[in-house]
Amino acid sequence: MPPTAHPHKNDSPTQGAASAPAPENSTISARTVIGATMQPGQKGTRGLLRSYGDQLVCVRYRYDKARGKRYKTVELIIDEQDWQQGVTIPPDKRVLLEIGFSEEELREKVKASGGSGTRKRNSGRSGSVQFGVITH
Repeated sequence: MPPTAHPHKNDSPTQGAASAPAPENSTISARTVIGATMQPGQKGTRGLLRSYGDQLVCVRYRYDKARGKRYKTVELIIDEQDWQQGVTIPPDKRVLLEIGFSEEELREKVKASGGSGTRKRNSGRSGSVQFGVITH
């Protein structure tokens, strides 16, 4: 069973608890509540910090009331890529948008931004407009 007395403010196993229990075959994260999240170097993380080094993002303690279990989980960095904030699609790149016939306001905004489109019907019941290049 999870401990009933918690020396740390954020260690409560009921923090963020869902009102209905998750099904027995659900994932651990769906069946549990997070009791504590600790940053590398805090008590309870030092051994994992030695093992994972700079890859360690945080350590979490999760509680499963139904099973009477406590789990210690880690979040790790497994890949790193260069990234720049902002638009990732070049301004001259063609993009295809499908806008439903009923979305007249959105269609007009796209047209006003330089989009051009062709009508397309799906099974005679609904339709969309496909737009190509939208300039800024």
